Amino acid sequence: MSAKILWNRAAAKYKTTLFHIRRAKVVVIENLNIETGDSDSRMYDTIHIENANRVIVRNSRFAGSVRHYHLRFDNVRELILENVEIAGVEYEGLPGFRGGGGIYFRSKPVKKSDMARYTAPAWVEISGCRIHDYTAGEAHRNHDGINLDSPGDALIHNCEIRNWGRDGEIADAAIDVSYRLPKVPGDHQITVTGNRIENASFVKTPGFGPFTNTILWEANTFIDTQVADYHGGYSTVYRSNHFLLLSRDKFYRMWKQKTAGRTIFEGNTICSTKRLGMVYFMNDTGVASKAELLSTRENSYYMQPPGRWLGGDRAQIADWNMWLAAGYDRGSTLAEPDLCPP
Repeated sequence: MSAKILWNRAAAKYKTTLFHIRRAKVVVIENLNIETGDSDSRMYDTIHIENANRVIVRNSRFAGSVRHYHLRFDNVRELILENVEIAGVEYEGLPGFRGGGGIYFRSKPVKKSDMARYTAPAWVEISGCRIHDYTAGEAHRNHDGINLDSPGDALIHNCEIRNWGRDGEIADAAIDVSYRLPKVPGDHQITVTGNRIENASFVKTPGFGPFTNTILWEANTFIDTQVADYHGGYSTVYRSNHFLLLSRDKFYRMWKQKTAGRTIFEGNTICSTKRLGMVYFMNDTGVASKAELLSTRENSYYMQPPGRWLGGDRAQIADWNMWLAAGYDRGSTLAEPDLCPP
């Protein structure tokens, strides 16, 4: 099925959602191509599925401007997305590409009346998806390329996200993954691996969740994309990733970090073609000891000496030797930017 959709009314949560499915055992969507013809986000969600046991979406494309998300899943126990494309559209007479949120998963039911049906999700897998070209819009909306909120165990792999917003002015994160239901039993992991994220505002890990959960970013390629962080409880690990900064002033931004929410960078390659104002930034919100929640080791930096290694409102560490003396980056190296591996 292929269709271009036009609405004759303003966006409304259910009234301008194209497909809304509730309380299904199994949902399979294949070979669907939907494009929104309205540039002003009259479509609310393209597909909204809630309270389902198993959902599969594959070999499909969703494009254009939406108010919320193209694909929205609430309280779905098992979710598989394969070879799905989310794209912006260049509407006639308007600059840039307009879009909307890509993929949104939340384990909590939408309505309180459905809480009795709530079950912790078993598995979410997103593979081989392409999410791209969201560079213009009426105003900033909290539109992420992929947003997983408390999915249990999850895997995002072999996906490409590019040209997704810029510094939060239009869209939000390329990937936003988190555990935000502290009362749901822990010992789960979200793994983000083998993806390429290029020219995006940032990737981020927000929210407060069980201490026993982990988010692992491993073997991804990030091009001109910052890392943002304001989580608590669970740990976030960045391991064996390749970061290439072309126009950025900072590499990592820690916002309202909460107690015991550790962030670990280990074995990464971090390159910058311009001199950074600071490598690691922390603002003045969150716990007073949040600099202690950051751990870095065995990384390879290829960059000019930055203005600060650690900067912002809480702490200041100016040069490489002071950074090492503070206990950061044991076993790490610093080299000229032109030595950065491809």
